[in-house]
Amino acid sequence: MRGCRVDQMSAQHSPPRGTGKGRSGQITAEKVARFGARMLRVAGVRRRRHLAAAIVLGCVAAGANAVGVLAEDILGAQPNSVTRPLSEVPNSDAIVKRIWVPDIDDGFVPQGLAVVGDQLALSGYRSTDPKQGRGPCRLLFVAPTTGSVMRRIDLPATCGHAGGVAVLKDGRIVVADTFSLYAIAGGKVVATVKLKGKLRGSFADSDGRSLWIGSYDRSGGTLWRLPPSALDQAEIDESAAEATVAIPERVQGLAFDHAGHAWLTVSGSRDGALLQIDAATGQVSARYAMTPGIEDIAVDGRGWIWASSEAGSIRWSHWDANFPVLFAIDPSRLR
Repeated sequence: MRGCRVDQMSAQHSPPRGTGKGRSGQITAEKVARFGARMLRVAGVRRRRHLAAAIVLGCVAAGANAVGVLAEDILGAQPNSVTRPLSEVPNSDAIVKRIWVPDIDDGFVPQGLAVVGDQLALSGYRSTDPKQGRGPCRLLFVAPTTGSVMRRIDLPATCGHAGGVAVLKDGRIVVADTFSLYAIAGGKVVATVKLKGKLRGSFADSDGRSLWIGSYDRSGGTLWRLPPSALDQAEIDESAAEATVAIPERVQGLAFDHAGHAWLTVSGSRDGALLQIDAATGQVSARYAMTPGIEDIAVDGRGWIWASSEAGSIRWSHWDANFPVLFAIDPSRLR
């Protein structure tokens, strides 16, 4: 019999007396079988076809939740500062992989996300103060198969939030900050473009042809489509945009999937959502509940939507939500 595997941080209930679940979070087949047998006797169930349901019930009572049973183990190193159980989150059945956000113990607050080759490029800033929304910025490259950080790039001192990451067709990586864009090639920043006028770099992505940036706004934001040549300028304003699109309020991230659909995230301290929109009009065609604190998103070669969450970072450790992970979403499982 195969045991139920749950990570320690996702167990929301203490195991019953005598189950002895250790730090590894492994609930053994023997323990589950014993508990399942007790449940069978109590319920008076005698048919074998009810065994699976009884074992699942045993797993739940022994400390496994739906996320723990179905999701893969969390990859990477668990931050020392994360001492609370991971929160139950909406659409957990759609989450197919999770990775601890690196550098959380250093005050890193994850923001932007992009897929770069076989790695995830994660941007963010350092702050442990709820009142301080800017700090030194860094770009991390994370291996999605192990959760290991492969390299780090410190961004210029003028960067304070690093809210978005995009990868252009020519391979350049663009980190979007509120008032600047940073182009990276060969592991270093090769150009800085100041954003003037109405332009804001709260998040960013590329559709394979153009660079898109957008603004976070509590009353409704804006998307701008920029030509890659905009990065050749020292500064640009909204007149450089090839298209301007109104979008919902509180948008935190943007990604284009392989079919050309645009996805947005919206979030705050108490709620989060993943939206599919028409990039030409900004009209929302689908909305799925997500964890509070969800930030930027990126689509990998399989079509999974990777997301970052700042809930559980030291800066936001007072939130009820605690989910400091990078996580992959299978869109076909969204409900």
